[in-house]
Amino acid sequence: MAEISSLLTLQGQLALLTLVGFFLARKGIINAQGRKCLTDLLINVILPANIIQSFLVEFSWDVLKSSASILVISLALQIGCVVLCALGYNWLRRANVLLDLEKVAIGGGISKQPILVETLNEVYEEYILRGHPFSEAQARCLPRPEIVPCRFLSEANQIGAFASYQKAFLEN
Repeated sequence: MAEISSLLTLQGQLALLTLVGFFLARKGIINAQGRKCLTDLLINVILPANIIQSFLVEFSWDVLKSSASILVISLALQIGCVVLCALGYNWLRRANVLLDLEKVAIGGGISKQPILVETLNEVYEEYILRGHPFSEAQARCLPRPEIVPCRFLSEANQIGAFASYQKAFLEN
């Protein structure tokens, strides 16, 4: 649970920084060049530093359980949207597909652990397809996505950083 609270704290900090920048620009305290400088600071320094910090978490069963919980919560939110559509607009009977996720790719350092994808698939099968009252409706409307690790696993951030560097400095 500590990982989720630190994630929410991080998201709150990023949102607060964005709101402060918006407020300063709205009040005319900073100009367009200042906004660009703050945006660059947020995107090029603060966000990568937070990503690096998130990779410093040691892998454990608690991290795996938290990841599985986050996946289940996000899928439950998607199912909630389907239910709201069915209750509010009666679209469930007329729609063939409301959301068609063919593949869910898990990235980052944790994606190197083979047990992660296996566990996520098991949790999906257990909870989403059999564990709630809307399982039958979801099976009709939301085809089962394939849950896979990303192609570059934990090296994706390095490849992306190099591609960004190459685009910014080597192509000009």
